[in-house]
Amino acid sequence: MPLPGATALPANTLIPTETASPTETAVREKETEPPANGLIAFYWDRDGNPDIYVIGVDGSGLVRLTNDPAFDDSPAISPDGKRIAFLTARHDPNPQFPNLKYEIYVVDVDGSNLRRLTHTEAAEDHPAWSPDGRKIIF
Repeated sequence: MPLPGATALPANTLIPTETASPTETAVREKETEPPANGLIAFYWDRDGNPDIYVIGVDGSGLVRLTNDPAFDDSPAISPDGKRIAFLTARHDPNPQFPNLKYEIYVVDVDGSNLRRLTHTEAAEDHPAWSPDGRKIIF
């Protein structure tokens, strides 16, 4: 029997009977939050050619990670916040923007441990990390 003044619900309305518990979706959303170290990675052509930089989300701690005359751009921070994948045209024998032959490199967020990941004739583009940080798609 409805309470006085209450509106009856249509017959096909579902009414929850239990309190919802955390779902797998909620756990997955947590995994895609920004890295705990609070860094922003970006490329900047501050001195005439793009290089990779990081800065704290509060605007402090600007660090230049690359310093190469070639174009370095499209940085992607790993899910654990420790590494950055990026594109570089440093191996392009005839660099002509915007048709650059990019390769993918990875560097630690402090600028150490720079390493080349790809060696192809194709032009790689826009790297992104898998959620577990073990793979990079481009």
